[in-house]
Amino acid sequence: MAVARRSPLKNVAAAADARLAAEGFRRQTHTWYRTNALGDHALIELQPVPSIQPGQTRFHVNTAIVVAPQVHRATESREKALPTTADGLLLSRVKPPGTDLPSMGWTASELTAAATGALLAEALLAGPVERLRGLLDRDRLRAELSARGPENPALRAAFLAEEGPGPELDALVAELAADPYSAEYAAWLRRYAARG
Repeated sequence: MAVARRSPLKNVAAAADARLAAEGFRRQTHTWYRTNALGDHALIELQPVPSIQPGQTRFHVNTAIVVAPQVHRATESREKALPTTADGLLLSRVKPPGTDLPSMGWTASELTAAATGALLAEALLAGPVERLRGLLDRDRLRAELSARGPENPALRAAFLAEEGPGPELDALVAELAADPYSAEYAAWLRRYAARG
């Protein structure tokens, strides 16, 4: 009887899981997440990318913070339990040890998956996990966002929508609704703010 083999990426995730679980991250498939009381999510995501070598899996390791309104929007629209790092703020890519080029990504094969998972856990524990944990403090998150430049009106509106309807939110939603690319988001913000 043949034994079904798991993909190298699943084996990488399994090998890193215990170390990340000890830091308060739970795993769903190729994504680890940790939440705060507001519902913000810190995400660590393994993103598969095409590999030209048979038997080898290539992937990127992305991290991000997804604030509660965006978590709600992403999971509602996709009928998924978790958002993705593409839904988030402060998206970052963790580079493999020994390279300065994060765009090259990580590689694993069936034979190297456990070792790659251990290296991945070490790389994440060397800084990104602590940074993500800190950014789950909303004041720290907003301070870091503020240090990067003026607050994005769509993000400001999302934060205001958490508090419910109000004149400042109405003004931002009207501004967003005037742009055809943001009109659907503006309508969603109104619904989210009115959710009670």
